[in-house]
Amino acid sequence: MGIRGAIDLETFIDLLLNNQGKVMGYCYNRLGDWALAEDAAQEVFLRAWRYWGSVQDKEHANTWLWRLASRVVLDMASTRHRTIPNIEEIEADVIAVDEDRLAIRFMLEGLPAHLKQVIVLFYIDGYSYEEIAAILHIPVSTVRGRLYEARKNLKQTLSRQRGSEEKVIYELLAHLWQLTDDTDAKLENWQLNQKRMLFSRGTGSFGNALSIKKDWSDYDFTAEFQVQSVGTNASALRFFWRNEKIWQGYGLSLCVDRSFIHRFEGDWRRTFFLGEARETFELQKKHKINMRIVGNRFRVYFDGNLILDVKDPEQIYKKGGVGIRTDDLSVVIENVKVTLL
Repeated sequence: MGIRGAIDLETFIDLLLNNQGKVMGYCYNRLGDWALAEDAAQEVFLRAWRYWGSVQDKEHANTWLWRLASRVVLDMASTRHRTIPNIEEIEADVIAVDEDRLAIRFMLEGLPAHLKQVIVLFYIDGYSYEEIAAILHIPVSTVRGRLYEARKNLKQTLSRQRGSEEKVIYELLAHLWQLTDDTDAKLENWQLNQKRMLFSRGTGSFGNALSIKKDWSDYDFTAEFQVQSVGTNASALRFFWRNEKIWQGYGLSLCVDRSFIHRFEGDWRRTFFLGEARETFELQKKHKINMRIVGNRFRVYFDGNLILDVKDPEQIYKKGGVGIRTDDLSVVIENVKVTLL
């Protein structure tokens, strides 16, 4: 291989490493199926390698790659007779009020396809005006015009809904969570869609999902779940609140034989015990959990019954997000939401 070929190969490897996760997320957001998204992402990079030699401007290969990804997704959706799902969230600065995120997914359904397309590329995928213009083969002025029209449409729709008394501000939407590795955890052990998340034990036994929003104070945190299998007697499913990061905040640990509430102070070994209950999950049974967080008082309802009612005498953490952690178990989690009080 000559020097030029070596440089091109190195550039391609950098392109692959820098975009692998983004392409996977892009394919999943468009196709709504994890296995299908994996196939699509693989096809994107196979085509990229096949046609890499024909790319003249390799300094702008990202734009070329995303054009390719868009074609692959459309081809795959057409071949499998699937409808590409609507994107369900855009950044809060478009609407200005983060509490309205839940309504956005419904509002986007009312947008024409050409407006949804630029909203997704700009706010979800992070492309510039110029990059969007190149991807869609339209002038930059058209991109700006479509974004303006889409924002105006969304704001008008939102203004009509502000009178609603609904205070739900957060639901389980894939891109509202930060999935993180932990020791031997593997991100691919997670599967997410609009209302449901699944963590499977396998090559990694632990997994974290943390909310991006982290400045809530008093709220209800509810979820439905079904533990499918456990690895050992130390397996646990944990729900966190008022946390800035994993192991910093408050947490309910549903263990094999009982449940606990702790205050975590930056490390799983640095805890302050707040209470315990005998109630916990049963394998293959669907449960509903509700944590009511008000001031320094935390109440936990398990399948409709109050099982824990505790207070933190120091109330170190007054605001924060929510999170879920799996410790060596497989679980399906659905209908997660936060409601301001």
